[in-house]
Formats: sequence, structure tokens, C-alpha cells
Amino acid sequence: MFGGRIYAMAGKRLSNFQAVVTCLVLALIVLISHLLDTMPTGEEVKDPRFALIQLKAAQNGANTQWLASKGVSIPQHIKDKKNAYQIFPEGVDDDYDEFVTIVIDVLQPKDHVYSAAMSESACRDKRVEGAAMILGASAIGKYQVLLRHHGKYIKGWDSADWEERMKIMYKYIRTPAIQDYVSVCLLRKLRDEHDGDPKQMASAYYSGGGTGSIISLTYWKSWMPSFSGFGSKHGYSNSVAGCYKSRANKSTVETDEDLAVFHGCIARQESGGHAKKGEGK
Repeated sequence: MFGGRIYAMAGKRLSNFQAVVTCLVLALIVLISHLLDTMPTGEEVKDPRFALIQLKAAQNGANTQWLASKGVSIPQHIKDKKNAYQIFPEGVDDDYDEFVTIVIDVLQPKDHVYSAAMSESACRDKRVEGAAMILGASAIGKYQVLLRHHGKYIKGWDSADWEERMKIMYKYIRTPAIQDYVSVCLLRKLRDEHDGDPKQMASAYYSGGGTGSIISLTYWKSWMPSFSGFGSKHGYSNSVAGCYKSRANKSTVETDEDLAVFHGCIARQESGGHAKKGEGK
């Protein structure tokens, strides 16, 4: 029993040490991105944690309308699947052509797009473009970011067409450092917009907007589960804010070091219970 207690204490110390190291690494990422305002490069990996693709996000009202305005629709087999569609359960291999083939077969299968008036090459181009738009409107990676809205933090995104953006998303999925960078840039923006309030920052990260004041309809709606079975904004934001206050022993996110701690809480929520094995936001 005494030996078991020693092992438990050692495990706890190791866990605490790992948490400290993680926070220091994230703080360094925050500091570098703040000073240089440039996207880092990093090692590409095949890792399912960074290849989570949550297609439910592409099926909300705003994204569906946007896709329709581009002449793109989501196949029925995706609509029929209530949970996350695990396109890459083992992660993404170092083979861009294979990646594209898998993505278009799932998101824009040939029989969903093809018409007799199309050539084979025109059909493939349309499939790649449509699949890239659906992927961009989905929540991607360890931090479940919608690149349709936040791809602007990635070098070359704004000037690229959707076929080029498919290449950018492939690199994003395979490069943890880029995912870290984009999520930090987004969180810094939310910190400034919400005066460092961790609950409002988490709510905006989760759904695009804060919970609102207690007398507003937005506040009371934040208690309700969102579409397709997502948890409520209130539950998500309370969990992240509670994590931050416990780790930082502060009630607001002020410094870049604070932001690194908050970033760790978002990572815990998105790639932990919330998006485990591709299930979640």
C-alpha cells in the first residue's frame, strides 16, 4: 500500500510536470506569434489528434446557405450520420494525392456531382473545389477550427482559390505547429474582444458569440443544446472558464502567459472529452 502511494505521488508529480512543460511551450508559441506575427513551420506528422474533422459544423444553417450559394451540397450519407464522420481515424499520410482522393470520395462522390455534360477532368475539379469548401466549413484539427472563417491566419489563404486551399488544409492537418499558431491568433482576438473574460471567450470560440447578459435572449438560449446534439454554450464555456481559473488562479485572461494557460484549457476541452475520437464540435 505504501509503495502504491509512492507510485501515485510520482504519477501526480509527472502529470504536474507535463502540464507545466505544456504551458511553457504554449507560452513560447504565443510570444513568438505576438512578436513576429508570422506563421511558424514545423514537423509534419500522421496523428489522429490533429486530423479530427467534424462535419456537423458544415451542416448548420449559415454554412449550408453559404455552400448552396457556391453551388455545393452535402451528400445524404453525410447528413444521415449524426456523429462525426471519421475520415482519417489513423491520421493523414504523407501523400497529398491520396488525401485528396479520400476527401473527395467522402465529401463529393462522383455520382453526387457528375453530369453528362461534364468531362472527367471538369468533374474532378468540381469535386475538389466542393470538397475543399465543405472541409473549410467543418471544424478541423486538435482545436476544431473552422478555416472558412479563420484560415486568414495561415499564410497564402486569402489569395488562394479553393483548390489551393485544399493543399493548405492538408498541410494544416499534418502540422501541429500551424494548428497551435492559428488557435493562439484566434484566442488573442477573442481576448481583446471580450476584455479577457474567460467564459465569454470560450463561448465565442465554441459558437461565434458570447453568452450575453442575463436579461438577454442570447443568455437563456446559451443553456440549450445546439443543433445536431452539440452541448450548450453555457456548459462548454463554464467548463473552459473553470479550467482556466483553476490553473491560472485568475478570473481574467490578461497576459500572453495567461493566454497560454487558456489555450491549454481549450485544447483539453476540444481534444479531450468534447471531441474525443472525432466526436464533438
